[in-house]
Amino acid sequence: MSDPILSIDALTIDLPAGADRPHAVEDVSFDLSKGEILCVVGESGSGKSMTANALMGLLPDGVTVGRGRAVFDGTDVLPLSEVRKQALRGARIGMIFQEPMTALNPLMRIGDQIAEVFAAHKLHSKSERRARALALVKEVGLPDPEKIIRAYPFQLSGGQRQRAMIAMALALEPEILIADEPTTALDVTTQAQILRLILALREKHGMAVMFITHDFGVVAEIADRVIVMRHGRIVEAGLAQQVLETPQHSYTRALLDAIPTGRVPDLQVITAAPALEIRNLNKIYRTGGGVFRPAREVRAVNDVTLTIAKGEVLGLVGESGSGKSTLGRAVVRLVTPD
Repeated sequence: MSDPILSIDALTIDLPAGADRPHAVEDVSFDLSKGEILCVVGESGSGKSMTANALMGLLPDGVTVGRGRAVFDGTDVLPLSEVRKQALRGARIGMIFQEPMTALNPLMRIGDQIAEVFAAHKLHSKSERRARALALVKEVGLPDPEKIIRAYPFQLSGGQRQRAMIAMALALEPEILIADEPTTALDVTTQAQILRLILALREKHGMAVMFITHDFGVVAEIADRVIVMRHGRIVEAGLAQQVLETPQHSYTRALLDAIPTGRVPDLQVITAAPALEIRNLNKIYRTGGGVFRPAREVRAVNDVTLTIAKGEVLGLVGESGSGKSTLGRAVVRLVTPD
């Protein structure tokens, strides 16, 4: 392993009085090397995101760093002034947030939000910022880049919004990329695309990646090394293959045992009459259109027929945009079927 680009030593993050425990993170130490993907794994509340937020200077009100150091390029970043932290964020340490719909500004076009990263650091002219935003949109594999940079977040799919967030994080070519559960809300096919994109960007830019997740399936796909956290402490650390194949801590083994096996459960014989019957259901969304322009139509649900009996579990499976949620909303009349 090369010399670390980031060294976190004995980091302890204090929670406010009345919290369920005194420390969000307690005595956490690890290194991150250039070009390495380090996966930080644990359930909700384990301290994964708090560790990243402390590094970025984004801890919530009332939560403070009690002790410890985070040395990046020879400097402890934890006690830096807010002005110096702002200069660091984005430029040298980038972050992809878990939910792009809350991280992206709903009132700004995607291209403007990417260009804003350059503006915040007073880089390039307005035309250069737009050109670089377009280039980043192309680099992260978004379709129809000229159209995407003029789109608003709500006009993109979940996977497209996440790619836009990655473009923003990459804008200034940071040395460290922190990815805070960037695939949690995505379907499995889109998740695989995002993971392949992060691997490709790591190879191209040589950056170090701190990938926060609760999913050992993700770890198996991309990790070089793994840290397992529980209740704010590191309970296990090692090379990815070592942790995945020969876990030492009972909590790590429990997380691995919780990975879905894909095994179909034994079927029950269902004889009851249908509790719900859907026949030839259709739903078409129409947007835009005018005197000289036809309306855009999206057939969200196309002639679906199915039944569900009392006591039966029906699995409705498909990637984003396949019509699953629209079908459910149409059944309970949150949307009106055609």
